[in-house]
Amino acid sequence: MRYVKLWAKRAYPLYLMAMASRGATAGLAKIFPESKLTNIYNFYTNGYTDYIFEEEEIVETVNAICEKGLKDPEFLYSIFKTSYAKSIKLHSAYEKYKNQNLTKIKTEELIQVLEDFYEEFCDFYAYGGVSILVGYIDDNPIYKKAESLLRDKLKNSPDKFTEYWMALTLPPKNSTKEQREMEVLKIAEKAKKQGIKGEKAIAKKFKKELDSLMKDFDYISFDLFDALLCDLDCCIEDVAKAVEEDVEKRIGELNNYEKNTQKEFEKICQELKLSPEEKECFELIRNTGYYKWAREYEFMGALYNIKNVQDELGKRGGLISTESKYILPSDLKDNLKDLTKLKKIARDRIICSICIAERSGRVSVYSGEEAKKIYASLDFFKEETDFQGSEIKGTPAYAGKAQGIVRIVNFVRHIDKMEEGNILVSAATNPNLLSAMQKASAFITDEGGITCHAAIVARELKKPCITGTKIATRVLHDGDLVEVDANTGVVTLIG
Repeated sequence: MRYVKLWAKRAYPLYLMAMASRGATAGLAKIFPESKLTNIYNFYTNGYTDYIFEEEEIVETVNAICEKGLKDPEFLYSIFKTSYAKSIKLHSAYEKYKNQNLTKIKTEELIQVLEDFYEEFCDFYAYGGVSILVGYIDDNPIYKKAESLLRDKLKNSPDKFTEYWMALTLPPKNSTKEQREMEVLKIAEKAKKQGIKGEKAIAKKFKKELDSLMKDFDYISFDLFDALLCDLDCCIEDVAKAVEEDVEKRIGELNNYEKNTQKEFEKICQELKLSPEEKECFELIRNTGYYKWAREYEFMGALYNIKNVQDELGKRGGLISTESKYILPSDLKDNLKDLTKLKKIARDRIICSICIAERSGRVSVYSGEEAKKIYASLDFFKEETDFQGSEIKGTPAYAGKAQGIVRIVNFVRHIDKMEEGNILVSAATNPNLLSAMQKASAFITDEGGITCHAAIVARELKKPCITGTKIATRVLHDGDLVEVDANTGVVTLIG
């Protein structure tokens, strides 16, 4: 058996990944018995995890899901819609705990709250994990059929591929992030009409609106771990920046996004003379992207809501907030008489541990040498990295060209080395790296496809982006000069 890493070195805590992995094994098997996934591993070193699957199991499972989706699109749409509905329910059900004073609630009661959340999240992720599996395996039947179909239709105009690919795969609706942006723009529009500029003046004049903005959308900046990446000062800064731009134009773009995106989609489908079945293939990709982020923002909110419960239980055992995210409800129940024992358990897991989620629903965690031994026993599929040429190929996620100096940015600690105009190269971007992405002239990633974080941000910032290169972080180095041609999906090493 050979294993592959769907994600590598992600700063996602064990509590979250134990739930996600259980949902993707035991949960998925219940709603899709054809799933071949038996065990999913999360290997932690110094707080970063690799998300590990057996290669044949994940490929066969994703292929089966996609093939069934191509034959019966409603099958996939039903999963996506159920996932979204369950994520909304999960978010709202635990809203009351976000700012509640929990100090007087009994430990047993808080553990039960956490255990209930754990079970409900696992149930949600049985559906919620499907868009991740489909979206991250780029050579799945849906993506391959769509790409082959479009290249065939454009065989006389291959230079139009990326332009048409983008238009045919854009999500059909605005996400929660765009909803937040709209509220920012509304405040900016008021400020502009009143001639108010600058962060201090905006903060003073629109305190009520800014507080409401923060309250309504704080969770979409949650890092899935421990912190909000955007505070009130960030909201003020966003409004101040918007005042300096064409507010009315951007409001119009957001208001008309759904109509204009659908219009362009229909226009190209008609131009290419796509049959209803061919058109549906692209609709599946569009909706995979939309529902992936729609449900993600909701479960980010749910995780942010439950953080207060985790932190309070952690305090009772002498744990800091970060450590509390490496403790499962079963650990709390097993150590109820002496929660201080959890400190060592959490620290050991952060340093080195492996979490195994089985199809039966069992989740086991091992630390230290035992974890290293299990990890060492896994035979990993090795990508070819003997890079001899000057070109790297990937999937265009946003068209355009850029030339610049490479900076490898995988973690927050790498952000400081980014300068304006650099080319950001990452295994996979995440919201923590946004400030670096704003400085970059283009993005290149090892992982992901057209629904990944880098692709979404590239479209928002209108910056060239190539995803799914598999080897970029291993063959490129800080200081390399490269040209990114996101029209063709090719990165050329210049020097």
